Amino acid sequence: MISADLAALGEDSRRDPLPRERTLGVYRDDGGLGAAARRDELLEQRRHELAFMPLAYSHVFAHRVGRAAAGAASIVGALTLLFALGDPLVSTLFGVARVDPSGVAALAVISVLMTYIGASSLGERLFESRMRKAIELAGDVHADLDRLAEGPVDVARRLVRRIDPWAVAFMIGGCICVAALFGYTMFAFDARAGRWHHWTRLALQRDLVVVMIALAIGAALVATVGRAIARRSESTRWLTHGAILGGGLILVGVTLYYGMLARMLLRTPSIATRLGLSIAGVLAVFAIASYAVLWWRGREQKRLA
Repeated sequence: MISADLAALGEDSRRDPLPRERTLGVYRDDGGLGAAARRDELLEQRRHELAFMPLAYSHVFAHRVGRAAAGAASIVGALTLLFALGDPLVSTLFGVARVDPSGVAALAVISVLMTYIGASSLGERLFESRMRKAIELAGDVHADLDRLAEGPVDVARRLVRRIDPWAVAFMIGGCICVAALFGYTMFAFDARAGRWHHWTRLALQRDLVVVMIALAIGAALVATVGRAIARRSESTRWLTHGAILGGGLILVGVTLYYGMLARMLLRTPSIATRLGLSIAGVLAVFAIASYAVLWWRGREQKRLA
């Protein structure tokens, strides 16, 4: 009986086949009801995910934005003052030689702190805006499905990873530039307190070139660290070793010892000695700043894990 029924159905299915145009939309959701239901279900999941997302993502992103902005402000301010001190024309026109270093230092610290606070606040608002857009409906069902395919946690992780290398690089670079400015300012105002003659200004110009060479080496090291972090490489892990911190402290001690010794003996070191001390100072600050910044970054990464 079953075989007879199958044979009858087979013969019947061959009679009067439907046109091809009428069979195209049989299995399609022409009304969009299925897609709309899927969008509403996915939207509810994303809202639930956003509601229970850890606040660590927002805090880490905001603080990294603040550190990147503060480091960039330190770099720009330090380089500007370095060129102003080292150029006799700029120093004479703007009266940099008569500036009180303590007042300038206090103003610089306040400016960097205000930059950090303002940038952190902007980072929080930017994070909130991106999270709101992650669950926002545009009206088109298929466009909404494409947007909701990536959840708020995925968006937050991408934001944190994107700002990570900039925060590390600018923070380390800012520390190096501020340390170079400190050392150069001490020499410049010490020379001004003694005999501010034409030869002294020429010496300051030559020393500015020496400092720029040391800063170029520091910039290359900072760029290497930032590139490694952007590629999520583990090659920067050795910078968080205790030996790096110890080596940086030793270099700081050696640099300060020879600098203070030359000052006490009223003897100007040779160009080669000054270049060596400048490079040693940059390397020392790079080692200490890298250890501190990457150690703090490691704590943040554990919070996000």
